[in-house]
Amino acid sequence: MIRWIVPGRLATGPAREAHLEGATRIDLRHLVDAAGNATDAVARHVADGVAALERGETLLLVCDFGVSRSNAVAAGVLARWQGLPFDAAVARVIEATGEREIKLDMLDTVRVALGAARRRQGGRTLVTGATGFIGRHLCTAFPDRVTGVGGRETLDLLAAPAQIAARLGEARAGRVIHLAHPRIYTNNAALGEALTMQKNLMDAAASLGVRLVLVSCAAVFAGGTTTGPVPPSAPPCPRGVAGQIKALQEGLLKLTVEASGLEACVVRLAQTYGPGGLRPRLIQSFAEAIAAGRPVTTHRFEDGPAKLELLHVDDAVRGLVEIAEAGTAPVYHLGSDDIATPAEIAGMIATRLDQRLDLAELPVAGRADRVRLDWSATRDDLGWRPRIALADGLAETLVALGLPGHSRD
Repeated sequence: MIRWIVPGRLATGPAREAHLEGATRIDLRHLVDAAGNATDAVARHVADGVAALERGETLLLVCDFGVSRSNAVAAGVLARWQGLPFDAAVARVIEATGEREIKLDMLDTVRVALGAARRRQGGRTLVTGATGFIGRHLCTAFPDRVTGVGGRETLDLLAAPAQIAARLGEARAGRVIHLAHPRIYTNNAALGEALTMQKNLMDAAASLGVRLVLVSCAAVFAGGTTTGPVPPSAPPCPRGVAGQIKALQEGLLKLTVEASGLEACVVRLAQTYGPGGLRPRLIQSFAEAIAAGRPVTTHRFEDGPAKLELLHVDDAVRGLVEIAEAGTAPVYHLGSDDIATPAEIAGMIATRLDQRLDLAELPVAGRADRVRLDWSATRDDLGWRPRIALADGLAETLVALGLPGHSRD
């Protein structure tokens, strides 16, 4: 089986099956299919391949299965022969051969053999999940500093790490803010998918020296009993699948940083709201009920009502960009001074709509959510603090919902 990269000139394949009369054949089975290959030996193979092509010969690179070693070296040969950036050459090889499982360790060795830079100096900040609520606001607020990568048609995080690395390299990414998550993220199936997406992205980022910012949330503390603001150093204590997924993502990132040297941090957000957002859903449901003259029902748990820390999306995205570009701590919190019960939120909405509030309360079993994030370290480190008061943010959100109110000037 021969897989052509440049038809008639450059191909790869499994050693026992790929034979082509008259071609220069370089057998790479003596290399290890992992880290540890001598860069000078790999560099010689690349140079031999380029020399054969420049003599007008057909070049066939082979290894055991024609997947990793042969295609990694082929990318190096293609880059040198045609004067391409290495990451662009990798993308060409993957597209031509269909072999996506090229090992990053092998690509890293070829990259070093070519003298290509691993560490990304400067570069763009890429945002995964750019079609989501926070991602959209990031791209709109900072078009000159961030580039959004939307759905799987743009960057499939369930694809092989080599594909993701090639995409990051072509985009000249220096940092990635990771917001992408499974479409349905509150069931058990989402857990495995979220971790797979993140692991693929982390492997690609580590290979290129790209900084990774993992966006987490206050839900990782929802199972605890702390009444005061929770510091970044506190251990996660999640409740519910969504919080468990985020806690596991944070743990996986920590393990990867320790094992690979990946440059990364976690940013935990308070409950984020604002125009175009669906959460917390009580804002929209309360507003629609009040506008229609219907009663609003809030919940009283066994220990009282919930208290929500609400962070406007504009403050959240500003903090994310500042942390991505200048943060050095392993964990950051982005929170707010605005702490309100659902009944208080309903009252603020009724005032903005100039409507009477008919409030009812429903007893619910269990403990209420009252997590507050201590974001003082973020303020001290980067000078960040929230700027948008809850009253103004709610008014802006109501306008976006097509209800009376007023936007911020």
